[in-house]
Amino acid sequence: IEPAEFAVGISYARRTTNKFSLGGTAKYCAQDLVEKSSHIVAFDFGTLYNTGWKDVSIGMSVQHFAKEIRYVEEYFNLPLIFRIGIGADILKLLNIKIQNIYI
Repeated sequence: IEPAEFAVGISYARRTTNKFSLGGTAKYCAQDLVEKSSHIVAFDFGTLYNTGWKDVSIGMSVQHFAKEIRYVEEYFNLPLIFRIGIGADILKLLNIKIQNIYI
């Protein structure tokens, strides 16, 4: 028997308005280190907001939202990760028009 770990999840996302979308994932994570094992259910959430100005969007996500996990005799939390970012079509943002592009 060898050590193993895996995670499997199911996700769902929905556009709630023409500018706002949200989604989430429920995932089952497990780790087996031959003699000891642990498992947990965790959740990820995210949103995306299209500002309507030159395709600029703002996104946010929270990952690993879960209760404490027990491993052997210790309890600990998964690392809670919060991310926020801005995305844009740089050509539209800078008003650059490209013609005669061949793919």
